[in-house]
Amino acid sequence: MYATTECATKNEFFVVARLNNTLRMIKKIAYILTIITLLITESCRGEVALPTFKKGLFLTGENIPVEYIGSIRNGKLIVKDTIDMKGRTCSLPADILLDITKGQIKNGELIGHGNLLKCSDNAFDRVQIRGEWIVSTIKSSFFADREYDNAISDIIALSSGKIKNKIIIEKGNYQVTIPNPWQSAITLNSNTELTLNGTILLTPNDYPGCKIINVKGNDIIINGRGRIIGDKEYHKGKTGEWGMGINVDNVKNVKISGLTIEACWGDCIYIGKAERVKIEKCSLKNSRRQGISVTAANNVKIRNCQITSIKGTAPEYAIDVEPNKGDTCSNIIIDRIFISDCQGGILSWGGAGNASVRNIKIQNCVLKKIHKTPFRFDDVDNVTVEKCNVSDFGQKDPFTLINLRNFKKRNIIVE
Repeated sequence: MYATTECATKNEFFVVARLNNTLRMIKKIAYILTIITLLITESCRGEVALPTFKKGLFLTGENIPVEYIGSIRNGKLIVKDTIDMKGRTCSLPADILLDITKGQIKNGELIGHGNLLKCSDNAFDRVQIRGEWIVSTIKSSFFADREYDNAISDIIALSSGKIKNKIIIEKGNYQVTIPNPWQSAITLNSNTELTLNGTILLTPNDYPGCKIINVKGNDIIINGRGRIIGDKEYHKGKTGEWGMGINVDNVKNVKISGLTIEACWGDCIYIGKAERVKIEKCSLKNSRRQGISVTAANNVKIRNCQITSIKGTAPEYAIDVEPNKGDTCSNIIIDRIFISDCQGGILSWGGAGNASVRNIKIQNCVLKKIHKTPFRFDDVDNVTVEKCNVSDFGQKDPFTLINLRNFKKRNIIVE
């Protein structure tokens, strides 16, 4: 009797277990079918309702109180433990100091309101930074994970145009995605020194124009041994020519040195409406339109650079000084530039309506393997070219001169 009852109990157990497994399987199938139905339905309307991911982070849109992060004492918010924000957002009270020297904040969004920051390496882990911060020295090592999309934007978001910032980007790859045409991945504010020793990689897009780094403000230095790589080889569109590596526009006192900038859909460096700009010791290569474009600027010095393999869409020159309609380019010095395997060498044209180009000095340059014209000047005032070496170019005379006023050349070696 006892044996029969025990056997029946075991059979009932197995039946119940199988039923539970079946129910779980049915629920999974129903969930998958629901998702498929949702995707099909939304696709028919031209959009897919999926969770929104920002810069590699899933943000819930939920806010959490500052007490969740740590305790406030004597004007300091002190974080002692590892705080997982779980995709939520915390807006800090104005003017307090955030101290993360002994803890870590991860997986969320922090909004500053003029907050000071004291932290050690790895203080942040996948944290989106917004708002206003007062941090004089900013290091990429503050962030434990720097491989998610647009992580470098969160690092630079700690800077402010109200103080002098020094930003140090250590070695490593930093992927950036630009959300819309004509926008930028990174914007540098006034009073910023950016030392770039890593590599910034642009996610391919189909935009006619965008900017990897946009220099917006005065007194800005960009230096280091890093690289900026555009999407020329993998660009998804066919139109436009304005994908810039570094865009310098409406600024004063900018210096760019030591960088390698390559494979941009437009120019490696674009200068417009600027005053006192220096570009030194840079390697600019394989971009589609120009190495450097100067379109509205006064007092520009380009020295000790290498510019190679510029080709893809006209004008295709290593350096082009060409003001837009109504603009002026003046007092341009081009010194010790090595140019090779470009469609054109150095071009200046002032023929746009009410445009003006004057006072260009080119010296100590080497131009070789130029497929079109090594030097072309059209409607320009006061040009001097001296101590330059030109070889292996696509026409008899290395100079094309049109409507040129007050031109001097001396010590030109043609091979």
